[in-house]
Amino acid sequence: MLPEPMDWGNAHPETKREIEKDVMISLGVFVKQEMERFNKLLKEVNRNLKSLINAIKGTEVMSSKLEEIFNSFILNKVPPAWMDNNIGYPSLKPLASWVKDLVERIVFISSWVYSGPPKTFWVASFFFPQGFMTATMQTYARSTGKPIDTLGFKTHVLDLMASEISESPEVGVNIHGMFMQGAKWDFKMKCVSDSDPKVPLVEFPVIWLEPIE
Repeated sequence: MLPEPMDWGNAHPETKREIEKDVMISLGVFVKQEMERFNKLLKEVNRNLKSLINAIKGTEVMSSKLEEIFNSFILNKVPPAWMDNNIGYPSLKPLASWVKDLVERIVFISSWVYSGPPKTFWVASFFFPQGFMTATMQTYARSTGKPIDTLGFKTHVLDLMASEISESPEVGVNIHGMFMQGAKWDFKMKCVSDSDPKVPLVEFPVIWLEPIE
């Protein structure tokens, strides 16, 4: 199920576009760092799985780390080695859901790397969402010449879900991938309201983050 590690050498020109010689756009720097983190995790998972298969066959020593991974599989838990701060990202999912989620995250990041920036960004897929927000702010600051410490985000909840977005905003970014529990977004009233009966968890619409002073 696991995809191959991503290759920055094949990145889309818009993804790694330079605003001046040897200075890449801020979002390009960010996605490259995210790609490197996912590649590091992918390589560790693949390495561990190959070693575990060999250990079960008897061609490699079953170390305490491999035994811990094996026992985690039996309990449908993500092995602690893959949740380490230097390797993995925070998650409360059981193993099966975690693997599915990992693949979906990598598919999104790969699409950004190879096909160019998306129309809306799955903000929950990142290792470091704060870095994405900073990169977005830096992009605006560079284009306007305004100091980044004087800027903030104005949020606009759109009447659209991620699959309905057809274009990027001229300023700022669209983000999606957030949910509301115990409430919902009322599209008519443009506000948060009580959830519908027996629907405790709902996906939130796309948000346009507009940088402003």
